[in-house]
Amino acid sequence: ENIITIFHLHQMRRQHPTFEHFQKAMANVNQMSVEDAMNNKITNEELRKHSTYKDAWVSYRGLVYDVTPYLNFHPGGLGCYSTYFGYDITKIASGIHGFVNIQQTIQKCLIGKLDGEAQTPVV
Repeated sequence: ENIITIFHLHQMRRQHPTFEHFQKAMANVNQMSVEDAMNNKITNEELRKHSTYKDAWVSYRGLVYDVTPYLNFHPGGLGCYSTYFGYDITKIASGIHGFVNIQQTIQKCLIGKLDGEAQTPVV
């Protein structure tokens, strides 16, 4: 039983291959500086305007990300993500991906700071 547990922990710590592909795809993309992102306040109203596969923004721990370029690389596929386009993913992502450093994964997608209380969709 302990061997299986250790094996699974090791597997969870490894980067998913799609993360590596995403990092390579984004290698030459100019990332907004953290300072500029912190000064770019985005309201919930603005966040919700970006709720399609072609224009998908989410907030996570008070920061806003344009995850559109990441969608095709998400290991769980597109379907599990779409309900949260335009909303906060902190609670759902922390529950499902507690072992993943989400901010590191989508760091290059950072576009601003949420101006207001995080809101989640009614599911």
